[in-house]
Parts: sequence; C-alpha cells; structure tokens
Amino acid sequence: MSPTRNYSRALALGSRGFTLVELLVATSIAMVLIAGMLSSYLFLGRNLVRDTNRQQLEAQSRNMLQTFARDVGVADRIAGAYNSADDITSDSSWQTMPTSSQAVFRMSAPNGSGGTYRYAVTYAYDPNADTVTRVVSSGLNSGIPPSNFNANNLVLLMHASSFSFNYLDRAANTASNQLGIKQIEVASFTLTNGTATTGTQSTFTGASGRLVLRNQHLVN
Repeated sequence: MSPTRNYSRALALGSRGFTLVELLVATSIAMVLIAGMLSSYLFLGRNLVRDTNRQQLEAQSRNMLQTFARDVGVADRIAGAYNSADDITSDSSWQTMPTSSQAVFRMSAPNGSGGTYRYAVTYAYDPNADTVTRVVSSGLNSGIPPSNFNANNLVLLMHASSFSFNYLDRAANTASNQLGIKQIEVASFTLTNGTATTGTQSTFTGASGRLVLRNQHLVN
C-alpha cells in the first residue's frame, strides 16, 4: 500500500462526524444541565417575588399603624358611623357603638382664623375588597377648613384577609357602650399577597398596642 493511500485513509478516519449514540448522550447531558439551571433560576425568582411581597405587606402595616395611632392620639370622639348631615360639633351625633370592622373619629384642626375646623375620619374594613380605608369627611357646623387641609381618602391596607378592632374602658375591660371607650386596639389583621400555586405567596400577621383616646370625655 502506497504512503499516499495510507495518509488519505487516516485523514478520512480522523474527520468522521459524531455517531448517533454520541449525539444522544451529549443532548441528554445538555438537557440535564439546562433543566438544573432553569430550576435554580425559577427557585431564586420565586424567592425574590415572595420576599418583595412580604416587604410590601410590612411597609403597608407600618404605615397603617402609624397613621391610626396618630389619629387616635388627637381624636376627641369615637363612634360607629357618621352622617355628614349631622351636626359634627354635637356630642349627641357621636353616640353609636363602633364595630369590629369600622370606627369613626372626630378630629379638630385650627382653621387659621382663630377658630376650629372639625372633621370625621372613618377607618373601615371591607372583607369583599380585602381593604382597610381611611376616609375623611365633614358635616354640619364643621367650620372653615384650613388652607392646607388634605381630605384625600386612602387605602391603607390591601390584601387584608382579616381585620378587627377591640374597644376597652379605662379598666381595660371590653367597653359596653360608646361613651365608656377609653382605649382602642387593632386586635389583629392578616395580609396575604401572591399565590400559593406559583410559590410566591407571603403572609403577614400584625396587631397594634392599646391606644388611649386621651381627649374623649368619659360619661360613665
């Protein structure tokens, strides 16, 4: 056999392609590696979304509790409901018992002319919408509002699957009527965001401490 023929044969053997078995093995290994990388990516993505959801729920909770504590600290009356057609300055308009899902506070602010502007702030939990809202309104004889008065309505909590108020008297017992309420607390609330099926669901449960209605005059 001539040297030229041997060289051509060796060159042909060295340049042959992959066999079907080799191609299947390589494809299987690549699929395993891709599946592992995709699984890790999805796991990290779900954790990131879940952590983000929880941070949002915690931020909502802090904002709601701070706003609520501030309002309770300056309110001089509490009731279960308020009609804007009522005289907001009359204590007789503020004698309905608040409920576990709704409380209305009478607030006061200087009107800039030496007088006082009075308005109502309603905290209400809507189990159908899963929200807790803060609604500002005024009624008869409310006075002239200050120039910087902001009456925007706010959704303080979203994704609230539960929420409730407790009302206590000055001895820390459950208040029997509106005129005996001296302390109020957000007994509990639960916020849920995301979905369990996608692994992104986060749940946050909270409550407030007991807040004193310092400005409400007790009748009993």
